[in-house]
Amino acid sequence: MKNKRIGLFIIVLCLLGVCGVRFYYVNQNVKLPIEENFSKGEVVPFGDDFNTNADEIASGYTLQVLDSEILPVDEFLEKYDNSGEIVADGFTEYYYLVKVSVGNVNNRDGTESGISLDQIPLVGTNYFMLMDYVVFELLNPDMPGSSFSLQLGTKKEILIPYAINPQVHANYRRLQNDTPKLQLTEYPHHKLITLN
Repeated sequence: MKNKRIGLFIIVLCLLGVCGVRFYYVNQNVKLPIEENFSKGEVVPFGDDFNTNADEIASGYTLQVLDSEILPVDEFLEKYDNSGEIVADGFTEYYYLVKVSVGNVNNRDGTESGISLDQIPLVGTNYFMLMDYVVFELLNPDMPGSSFSLQLGTKKEILIPYAINPQVHANYRRLQNDTPKLQLTEYPHHKLITLN
């Protein structure tokens, strides 16, 4: 019985050793993303970088943050909801609105590639916010959706809404102390654009 325990102990040690060597080998070659920070107003190229999927590269496209504002829900509805179509969900307290200009500088793929705005979050130190799809469609009625392509040499101004729900994201006071940035891409270059 004692020999079986010693044998089992040796097998477990060998497996742990193999796992440790494999862990070291895999992680010694990991390339961490290079963080690049841009200011509001700068025209930032997507390049060959991406957010969640390497197949969604928007090479040839650029994005420029033109303006941003935080509005309480009632002020937001008063300013942007002329038709009364936006229904307050009861959870959202503020909307963070980011006005951007997206351009196709040299992408010749036509409708085969383009921009997916739902992959561009606002990020803070330890939180992130995704675009509100329903409000996006109401604010941008001429858009075909949050994913689109542009003809070569054209630009489009778009208003991207981010709903601030303090139970999920962050509260307004926290946003004042930890202003989010627009995360254009995550890898291999982590491109962040300041909003103020």
